[in-house]
Amino acid sequence: MALKCPVKISSVNNLSDARYVAGMGVDFMGFNLDPHSTDRIDPQTYMAITGWVSGVSLVGEFDKFLKEYWPAVRDKYPIDVIQVSQPYLSDLRDLPCPLVVRIPEGQSANTAEVLKDFKDVTDYYLLEIAELVNADFQKQIASWCQEYPIFLDGLISPTDIDSWLQRGLKGIALKGGHEIKPGYKDFDDLADMLEALEVDDLA
Repeated sequence: MALKCPVKISSVNNLSDARYVAGMGVDFMGFNLDPHSTDRIDPQTYMAITGWVSGVSLVGEFDKFLKEYWPAVRDKYPIDVIQVSQPYLSDLRDLPCPLVVRIPEGQSANTAEVLKDFKDVTDYYLLEIAELVNADFQKQIASWCQEYPIFLDGLISPTDIDSWLQRGLKGIALKGGHEIKPGYKDFDDLADMLEALEVDDLA
């Protein structure tokens, strides 16, 4: 399945999410690997999930990333991309794989500074916008999209995806969630966005 733009799914922690979004054609699948997080996925679960998917770049999600983490990550969690949420507290030079800098919700006041400071080491930015924002700030976000490779999490509805892509948005970020029970998952929210991102069949 082809999508209109790259899509990243964050916080994947179960096989139901992983198989569903991989089948829908997402490009990036993120897993919480931060050693200080209570939500960190264990190596056995990670390998069990990722062994069932292919054609997707696997993202290790960290609050901050220190070079000392890499040997354990390399040995226990084969990943393709590193994501950090605290870039100023991370070791980001000469990383062994591409980098995503996440700008969490509630930190939008610092967005311009983060975008500028890490443009030389960052492959993509993931900007979370959970709250409603006014028209002026939406214009500001659109101007950032023209200058930086930004994935946007929040703010966008299925009906205005195309307009944001026309404004230069690089990609869409969505979040996984917990299973209701093993093997059972409600995909309604993910489905609405992913179906809106499907490329129309022109054949």
